[in-house]
Amino acid sequence: MNLKKNTIALVVILCFIAGTGFSSKAALPQSGTTGKCGKDVSWTYLDNQWVYQPGLYIDGNGALYDYDAGKAPWYKYSEDLHEIVIGDGVTRIGKNAFYGMKGINRLILSDSVVQIDDTALDGCSKDLVFCTNTNYGKEYAEKHNYKVVEGYAVPSEGKVITKGSNVSMDCLNYTVTTRTEGKNEVSVIGMNSKKRNVVIPASIDINGVDYKVTAIADKAFKGNCTITKIVIGKNVKSIGRQAFYNCKELRNVIIKTKLLSARRVKSKAFKKMNATAKVKVPKKKFKSYKKFIYQRGLNNKSKVIY
Repeated sequence: MNLKKNTIALVVILCFIAGTGFSSKAALPQSGTTGKCGKDVSWTYLDNQWVYQPGLYIDGNGALYDYDAGKAPWYKYSEDLHEIVIGDGVTRIGKNAFYGMKGINRLILSDSVVQIDDTALDGCSKDLVFCTNTNYGKEYAEKHNYKVVEGYAVPSEGKVITKGSNVSMDCLNYTVTTRTEGKNEVSVIGMNSKKRNVVIPASIDINGVDYKVTAIADKAFKGNCTITKIVIGKNVKSIGRQAFYNCKELRNVIIKTKLLSARRVKSKAFKKMNATAKVKVPKKKFKSYKKFIYQRGLNNKSKVIY
């Protein structure tokens, strides 16, 4: 009887392990997730209107790292990634870089690639199509029995959003300050129009990825002579030095965020705004906000209200 019970228990455990414990398939990351794969080379996962199928964009200057088989950061997505684009500037694809990537059906190779390790594509599907315009790329593909297609243009680097990228949306300019899986943030760095009423949103959408607007940069609106009203969104955590300095027509500021503090609002942020300006703040933050807003330059004739 005990043997029978033990056998049943073992079968249940083995079924559980087979179903969950050793599964190599991982949920795909958020489109735009990026990481480092060389000294000056990075990878970005893309699944948006810029690509036709889930894939990797390898971007930068120089060589990819060498990897042990199955240790590349994208290997866990080996069944679900279908395209790899090697951007201009990348010179070498290292050992086991795309080892076991069975789902990849297209590799788009820039002309800058002059070396591909013989193990780079071990375990990939033999249906892989090499899209290359160089003799070296064609020779490598033929040596490893991959189909070659010529005439493909490698997509522009500017299409890929990474930390430090600048984007414009509606009337505002932003820079990407944080770009990691599950945490994407931008800072407002200025305006691109003469709009009078401005709303800094809680977040913006870039290529299908949600970015929280968490900061207003130093001197972002300094000297702006057209803006009369601004709404500061709920995710803003910091306001830079002289952010609204000398905005003489700015009469109404509505602060929705509850994340500010004296330390996070820098010097002269509200100095030389319109003398009759009103700054509306969250009721629960009235006392603390009022104190540091005046300390950061708001005219004594102006009012902080809730």
